[in-house]
Amino acid sequence: MPALTPGVSSVRLNQGNLAPILGNFVQSLASGGFDKAIPLYDKMAAQAGAFKLGPNEVYAWGAQLFKLDRPVQAREIFRLGDHVHPNLGFMIDALAEMQAKTGQVAEAVKSYRRPLVLDPNDADAATYLKEHGAAP
Repeated sequence: MPALTPGVSSVRLNQGNLAPILGNFVQSLASGGFDKAIPLYDKMAAQAGAFKLGPNEVYAWGAQLFKLDRPVQAREIFRLGDHVHPNLGFMIDALAEMQAKTGQVAEAVKSYRRPLVLDPNDADAATYLKEHGAAP
């Protein structure tokens, strides 16, 4: 799981670009905003030797942010997780839950419909949609 506050300064490449390492990624999000997670990750991932975030890492990071009472940041990490791993029901559920907790009800409804395609028995998704008068 990425450290939320890296203890080292940024590592740069010859042209002054940030090296595609996890510490730089986390530090850039902390200083520039978690809403930039997807474009920054895509930019770094396109470089040779770039780090990759696995689904369990992303989920644990988002869950840690939520436990630290940082639901908006958690939502953006789960959005990144959904971007990188788009067909994982647990990641979509986590994103939908954070969207709901941060007041993005319409987005949560849309997101909660997606896991039902993967698993029609997803109780969390079905319950949320029913509570909000939205058809699955």
